[in-house]
Amino acid sequence: METTDIHVIPTVNPDGFEVAKQSCNPNPNIQGRKNANRQDLNRNFPDQFLVKKDDDEALYKGREPETLNIMRWITENYFVLSANMHGGSVVASYPFDSVSFKAM
Repeated sequence: METTDIHVIPTVNPDGFEVAKQSCNPNPNIQGRKNANRQDLNRNFPDQFLVKKDDDEALYKGREPETLNIMRWITENYFVLSANMHGGSVVASYPFDSVSFKAM
């Protein structure tokens, strides 16, 4: 542990967390999913297959402050392993998981 950095992020969406209510409703518009700007942060990240990494305008344009902060943090830190706890639905994230493939 002397050479290991551990980062803990309690929530990326404190605004949504504050107003969230536990529910089994599958409606994506339930309270707590969106931030104070009414944006779904889960859908605010750039698609890795549709946006070129060297196209800064497309990469950063229209992103919420929370998304931009996480994007900056990820690029400034080298990660070998990560874990994610997701409230609500049972979720499994896979490498190269992408919105563009989910539509297929």
